Amino acid sequence: MAGRQPEADAGSEADAGSEADAYRILSELLLAVLAEGDDPDEAGRRAGRLIGRTMRGDSSSAPCNGPAEFERFLRSRGFVPRRIGSGPETGFVLGRCPYQEAALANPSLICGLHRALAEGILHGLGGSYEVAKLVARHPTTAGCRLELRAADEAPEQAGRPPTVEAAR
Repeated sequence: MAGRQPEADAGSEADAGSEADAYRILSELLLAVLAEGDDPDEAGRRAGRLIGRTMRGDSSSAPCNGPAEFERFLRSRGFVPRRIGSGPETGFVLGRCPYQEAALANPSLICGLHRALAEGILHGLGGSYEVAKLVARHPTTAGCRLELRAADEAPEQAGRPPTVEAAR
């Protein structure tokens, strides 16, 4: 597995939302971390950038609606997102955790990995949006809130990583 990247296919909405597919992708990310000795955040961002570039396709110079494309990704993976906010500050409430068992076993790792994956996807989609915050909820009840902001709207604390807050 060394050197192998997690699959970058954004997937079709018909088949990518399956629990088996969700866990396969998570397993590939975690194996990349172990095999290459990577930090989980860096592995998540690297995989996310690859996924985002794949979603964007050959039109890398064309404008991209980051939040809309990101929402499509979340739907395809079974998160059942509901959009909140609009404009430079937007986000999603996630109606389902497709990684429920893994998140119960190690919430900080799984939630942190997914925050990093989101950061990478948004970067790969063109970087017009970035993750402002992830408020993690209990995986069995879901409701995690992933907040985005326009990249040019970053607060004075630019350069500081986004936070993962646990609201369990």
